[in-house]
Formats: sequence, C-alpha cells, structure tokens
Amino acid sequence: MKNQSNGWQDMDNQGKNIQDSKLSAAITKRRVVEITLLLLVVLGLSWFVIFNESRPGWDFRNNLWAPSYLLLNGQSPYKIEVLYALGNAVWMPMVIGAFFPLGFLPLQQASNLWLVVNALGIIFLTWISSGFRRPAILKFTIALLAAFLFLPLISHLRLGQFSIGITLLFLVVVIWYGKLPVLLSAVLLAIALAKPQLVIFVLPGFLFSHYRNNNIRDTIRFVGLLLAGSLVLTVPLFIADPNWYVDFIAAFQQNPSWKHPSTLVTLTSLTGRFGLIIWIVFAVIAFISNIWLWAKLPNRIAVLWSLALTPLVTPYVWSWDFVMILPLFISLLFRVKGRAFWFLIMGYLICWLLMLKTALGNNVSDYSYWYVSWILVGTIIGATIVVKQENKSLAHRL
Repeated sequence: MKNQSNGWQDMDNQGKNIQDSKLSAAITKRRVVEITLLLLVVLGLSWFVIFNESRPGWDFRNNLWAPSYLLLNGQSPYKIEVLYALGNAVWMPMVIGAFFPLGFLPLQQASNLWLVVNALGIIFLTWISSGFRRPAILKFTIALLAAFLFLPLISHLRLGQFSIGITLLFLVVVIWYGKLPVLLSAVLLAIALAKPQLVIFVLPGFLFSHYRNNNIRDTIRFVGLLLAGSLVLTVPLFIADPNWYVDFIAAFQQNPSWKHPSTLVTLTSLTGRFGLIIWIVFAVIAFISNIWLWAKLPNRIAVLWSLALTPLVTPYVWSWDFVMILPLFISLLFRVKGRAFWFLIMGYLICWLLMLKTALGNNVSDYSYWYVSWILVGTIIGATIVVKQENKSLAHRL
C-alpha cells in the first residue's frame, strides 16, 4: 500500500510539475509578446519623433522651446520676440530650468517629442488612477478612450500644453511620498509650479496632510526644500542672462486679457460685480472643503478630488486645464459598478456631445466650454451619491 501511495504521490508531483511548466511557458510567451509590443511602440514613437512634420504646438513653442533655445544661446529666455513676432512666454521659470535640453533639438523634433511624452503621460496617468497594478483590460480600454477622446485633451496635445505634466507630478509626489527622496519630491513640486493657478488646492492640501502626519518643523523644512528647488531650477536662466526676470515681468504685463472659461469670469459676465462676491464665497467654501477632504480621506484619494475641484475654483483657467478632472473620473470608473458606472458613462457622453456641438458652432471661443468642468464634476458627485445610496440599501437588507 505504501508503494501504491508513493506512486500516486509521484504522479501528483509529476502533474504539478507539468502544470508549473505550462504556466511558466505561458508566462514566458506573454512576456515575449509584451516586450515585442513595447519594442514596436518604441519604434513607432521614434519614427514619429524623427519624421513627423505636423505643425508645432503654439504654447510649447512660445513657453518652452523658444525660451530653452534662447537660454542655450546665452540670451534672455523670456525675450522670445527676437525669434517670433507673435506670442510671449508666461510659464514660470522652473519648467524652463527643468526642460531646457529641449532647446538642443530643432523645433519640429522637440515638438514631436513633447507630444509623445504627453501621450505616454496620459497612459501612465490612467494606470495610476486605476489603482491597480494590472487593471481590468476592458475598463482600462474604456478609460483610455474616454481620456484620448476628451476634447480638452485634444486641444492640450495640439497646443503642446503642460497641464497633464503638472497633474502627473502631483499624483507621483502624493501617492509615492515617503518612498521618494524628500528632496526629489520638493523638486518635482517646484516644476509643477510652472502654472501657479493650478496648484491652489493640491499644494495646501498636501502641506496640511504633511503637517498632520509629521510636525510643523518638518513641514517648514519641506517648504524650504520646495523654495530651494525652485531657486536651483532657475540657475540656468541666471547663467544665460542675469536680468531675465525683467523680461519675465514684461511678458506677464503684455499678456492679453482673454476671456477664459473660469467660474469667476462666468459669474462676473452674468451678474457683474456681484458675481465676484459669489465667487469669493464659493472659493472659501471650496477651500475649506478641500482641507476637510485631506483630513478625512487617504492622500491618494484626496489628491484626486483636489485636482478635480481646481478647474472649478481657480480664477484663471483654460479648457485644456480641464484634464485635471480625468484622474478622479478614471478612478471612479474602476471603483464603481452597476448604476454608478453607467451614470459616469452617460454623464461623460452628454458632456462630450455638448462639447462637439459647441466646437461645430459659429464664433466659438475657449470661453464657450465653461460648462465642461461643472458637468464632469457634477457627474462624479452624482455617481458617488449613487454608490452611497446603494451601500445604504444593502446595509438595510443585511
């Protein structure tokens, strides 16, 4: 009997070995496929960067490439009128200090590279927002389609904007804070200050959380590192031209006062000065709510809400900045099911159809898209309410 038992055990072990061999072979084949696809993507993107001749993005040219090119040639980065008669540079100097090597490339190739980096950034942002190492393929595909078909993102890519980069920097710093070196986190946040109007919620919320989890001394030290990182990133500008800041101030003063799709502009357009009062009250309530979110929620969730609320409240915003809402929207796509999931999809489709109708209209300006952030954030809040109602109903049944 013992020999028979040993025989069964040997057969069982052989069966396990065969299964393990098959599993190992399947994993190896999958890795080969993944590596092959990755190489094809890299080759395709490389071809795009080298040979594509699409028109360079206006904002990328004026705010990043031209300043970088001037810096590398020992001139004031903000005096781009020596290169182009139209446009001026208004992004903060830290982003120029961080990306000035782009000036070594011709404008066309630099613009192509920036487009590819932003496209890869959207994929990375979708993966981070999913909250899973290996997210469900179907939902990941839906999330990517929703992101790349989002009209403000298309404008973002066409212009060569930096809002996706800022969003990603915030997500990386907040989600991996404690795993990244503190100095690196401070430098990444310094780069994110390229557009200060977009940091009004995330940075205060993050510093508040930092204070709660550490102490006031550590928080002051981090702020000091943030300021130091900002100064270090401006060193290349001082080397190129010690008086660059004079041209920087002049560029801001000469920046045209366009009508942009912010809540402040919308309210003042509808109700005049009273709209300013309404916006101030709204902004104060939103700021307090933002701090409350950082106090009650995990940082990885609080940062998503801060990013999404920013386009609603900031006094200066453009439609391409609405991409900051995408991480929270994508995160909910992965976290909810049933009615809440379809609520998100329907809200997105309604918003998308309205944007398409606006784009096909006459006399369209960027201000025409003022409603986009309200519909998307409203859809997200609505889906959250649906989830809570479903959870209450389930609790009562149990």
